[in-house]
Amino acid sequence: MVGPAPTSPAARRYAKAAFLAAEENGSLVAFEGDLGAMNAVMEVEGMAPALADPRVDAKKRAEFLKRACPDLGDAARGLLEVLTLKRRLEILGQVLAASTSLMDVHHGRLKGTVETVAPLAADELHSLEAMFSNQTGKEVSLEQETNPSLLGGVRVTLAGTRWDASARGRLESLRNKLETVDIG
Repeated sequence: MVGPAPTSPAARRYAKAAFLAAEENGSLVAFEGDLGAMNAVMEVEGMAPALADPRVDAKKRAEFLKRACPDLGDAARGLLEVLTLKRRLEILGQVLAASTSLMDVHHGRLKGTVETVAPLAADELHSLEAMFSNQTGKEVSLEQETNPSLLGGVRVTLAGTRWDASARGRLESLRNKLETVDIG
């Protein structure tokens, strides 16, 4: 299962500092847009490793990112400058992931995954998201993954908690119960 990328304590600190700077300046909306723009650049094939390559001068990497995202706000530009100055640009991907998580918490959003044997129809996915939104009181967004080993049903992972309503999960649960039955 693919989940959020792990982030280092340093990446979380840089993300929090940039988030707080944007919040203080009243520019959280712009900062969130900047995160999206920088993430889009990082998702271009081969770009994340190139931007993280310490063999390439950090200033050149930062300048490339600034050219690719020319309209970055103060918080995002400041973040890039600090990462460049501290020679930590290689953790930019982690900082972006941590920043996005902070924005999700700020807006009351939860992201998770739903695993199924075959892709869900759009209305089925929306129904699951609505059900979990009602349960959690937060805006839930689920990413679909196919997993043929489930045999049927769904398995949802949200905020580190897994709800397993798959056929395989039910069979394993039944097997565990049968193993603990004392028939003697």
